[in-house]
Amino acid sequence: MAEQAEPGRPLGSVQAAPVSQRTMECLPRDPAWATGVALAPILFLFVSLAAERVVDKSTMIGEVFALWTFIGIAGQLMFGPLTVVLLIGAFALGRREFRVGRWFASVGCSAMVLLCTIITLGILGQAFGPDPRRDPSERSPLESLGGASLVGLPFLALGVANAYVVMRLRKRPAS
Repeated sequence: MAEQAEPGRPLGSVQAAPVSQRTMECLPRDPAWATGVALAPILFLFVSLAAERVVDKSTMIGEVFALWTFIGIAGQLMFGPLTVVLLIGAFALGRREFRVGRWFASVGCSAMVLLCTIITLGILGQAFGPDPRRDPSERSPLESLGGASLVGLPFLALGVANAYVVMRLRKRPAS
């Protein structure tokens, strides 16, 4: 029996899958997760800036907020472009373009995981390693394990959240 062609379609042409079948890999919360981890460093910077203004700087928590602010401002040189890449991915995921959105979001999240790991390891290295350039009369929260843990905890949490988004996006086939 010969194939019947639809009117206006050449015989033997491949029909594309309906849009609903091509985009069903994208879950409704994927764009929200990607947007959340993209904007988290900026939100963290604003919260630490506000908290630094309120808290007394002579206490350990005041010094922790000051370090968070410094790392947040300096980190925006790297977090800023990664935020843009993640927002492009979130936008594509919101438009149900799963493959493009997953690619951009995965690249941005993976780079953010790497950056957060470097920052966290740097903070812990400051706490455990001797620093011959440190002034003995100067006090820093990085001198104790508890202070270093408090300074590094938000960056560790941000890295874990980004790793979760990568795993969430990569566990489904792109088809």
